[in-house]
Amino acid sequence: MSSIKSKPFKFALKAGTILLALIFLLLLLVLHPPVQNKIISIVTQRLSEKLETTVTIDRFYLNFVDEVCLQGLYIENQHRDTIVYSESLYANFAFWKLLGNTVEVNDIEFSGTRIKLSEDSTQTFNFQFLLDTSEPRSRIVELGFK
Repeated sequence: MSSIKSKPFKFALKAGTILLALIFLLLLLVLHPPVQNKIISIVTQRLSEKLETTVTIDRFYLNFVDEVCLQGLYIENQHRDTIVYSESLYANFAFWKLLGNTVEVNDIEFSGTRIKLSEDSTQTFNFQFLLDTSEPRSRIVELGFK
């Protein structure tokens, strides 16, 4: 009878080990610069298409699973004027909250950054299209300054 109990246990142990190994392999792949470049290429292309403007990132670094560095971040408005250009942006975020469709940024640092925000004669801001193309639930932003 002990051999019957040990077979399911051995199977579960092997399955768990394989699953952990696959997760570890996936993390290693995501930390590999060519994979990061491909991911950021896809993301910026989709953002540019959705926003109907230009979004570019020159370089992208993901350190571990909760730190990201973007170099050469550029976002235009729909009139082809620059809204944001940043030589580098570093952010530390809560990775596990991403699984619940929540982005929580714990720390963010900009270097060499220019942000151009303006309001036209109809009292519409030049970044309004960013809010208009997002889903209502994603508009909630909580800023906690220390």
